[in-house]
Amino acid sequence: MTATTLAPFTAAGWLQMSHEEQRDLVRPFYGEYKARRAELDRAGRYAYNADFKGHLPSLNPATTGTTDKDEDTAIYLLQTLHTWTLEQEKLAAFIARGARPLAAEDVDPAAPAPRGTVAVIGRYSGGATGYHVYEDVRIVRTGFRGHRLAGIPKGRRTNGYDLSDGTALYFLPADGRPNTTKEN
Repeated sequence: MTATTLAPFTAAGWLQMSHEEQRDLVRPFYGEYKARRAELDRAGRYAYNADFKGHLPSLNPATTGTTDKDEDTAIYLLQTLHTWTLEQEKLAAFIARGARPLAAEDVDPAAPAPRGTVAVIGRYSGGATGYHVYEDVRIVRTGFRGHRLAGIPKGRRTNGYDLSDGTALYFLPADGRPNTTKEN
C-alpha cells in the first residue's frame, strides 16, 4: 500500500467513495484487524481506534511508508467494516428465520395490521450502519398518503416507532402466516 492509496481527506479520497467502495478499500486488511480485535477481546478491552495503531503490519507507517492519517483512516474504515459485517450476519440469521423484505405498499391499510418482528436496516451517521429490531409490533401505514410505516408496540394505540428511516425493512410475522400483507 502506498501513502496515496487511502488519500484520506482529499477530493479524490475516501470521503468521495461510496460505502461499498470504502469497505472494498480496507477489506484486504480485515484479517489483520480481526486478529488484533481478538487480542483485545481476550484481554477484555473495548476496541478503540487507538488500540489498533501500530498493530496492523500492512498499515503501520513505520514499515509501509504510509502516513499516520492513512493509518487512522484505514482503522476507522475497518471499524465500520467490522460493524457492518456483524450486522449483515444478524440480518442473514433473521432472514433464515423466515423474514422477508417489507415496503409500505405491502401493507394493506384495510386489513388488520400485521403483527410481528421488524428489522430496520439503515444508516445513522458517517460510515456506521444501523441495525435495529423491534419485537412484537403492529405494522401500520402512516404519514402523507400512507407512504411510511410505523411499528406500534403491544398494548399501545399510538406512539410507535418510525420504521421508514432506514434503507430496508424485513418483517417476520408473529403468527408465522405469510398472508399478513397485501402481496399475499
